[in-house]
Amino acid sequence: MISDARRSPVRQRERIRNVYGYALVLVMIALFFVADAVNGAYVDLARGITGGQPQGMAIAGWLFFFAPFGALWGLVFRDQKLETPLGYVLGTAVVLLVPLVLNFMPTSENTSLAEIVSGPGGTDLILGLRNGALAGIVPLVVAPIAAFSDRAQTAAGGEEALRRALTVCFTAFVIVTLTVAVVLAG
Repeated sequence: MISDARRSPVRQRERIRNVYGYALVLVMIALFFVADAVNGAYVDLARGITGGQPQGMAIAGWLFFFAPFGALWGLVFRDQKLETPLGYVLGTAVVLLVPLVLNFMPTSENTSLAEIVSGPGGTDLILGLRNGALAGIVPLVVAPIAAFSDRAQTAAGGEEALRRALTVCFTAFVIVTLTVAVVLAG
């Protein structure tokens, strides 16, 4: 009897989730220690692909910062359970990109940032990073405020209409931030 309980599909899924969670936390902690090297490789890859061209580097910077927020929004706006393969992929992307994105934050403690981005297209990469941060953070702050506002739901014509309106507005905002980064690059 006891051995059957340990082998049940529900119990096996719980064990897999636990192992997955612990492994993800360990990898995330490890990424904090190697973030400089990974970010340096990303900048080198972006330079290799774009040739250090200003617009390409701005797009690379924007993508780097927007990626975790885009994955997070993919999780939030899904109507299905999070325990699906896509849910695990998006959740993993968010968790693994956080240490790398935090390493690109300009602070007085972050002395390696200047070394990582120095070279062709470095200032344009920073421009893209800033716009990508705007594209991710503004919807992250505004959406919950609007979603829980009775006045916003009434004005939009219901919860589903508000959700569609927010999606359209945020999509337009994200496109504008990318466009501004590309136009200002150079």
